[in-house]
Amino acid sequence: MSLIRIIILALFVYVIIRLARTLYRIFSSSSRQSSMHEPKQKKSKIDKKDIIEADFEEIKDQEKDNSQN
Repeated sequence: MSLIRIIILALFVYVIIRLARTLYRIFSSSSRQSSMHEPKQKKSKIDKKDIIEADFEEIKDQEKDNSQN
């Protein structure tokens, strides 16, 4: 019986903590909302020297059959 009480108490504490964190996030985001009107820009830029071009050749069915034998 005491194990059930511990589990219920732990669930109750968990719900209280989650509720407090959610309320904190709601109220703290409303004060920062005026500074968040502009989305962040991505910092990573791809240079042309980073791009590697490759040529691919299509494998025909006859070549596949020959390689399997």
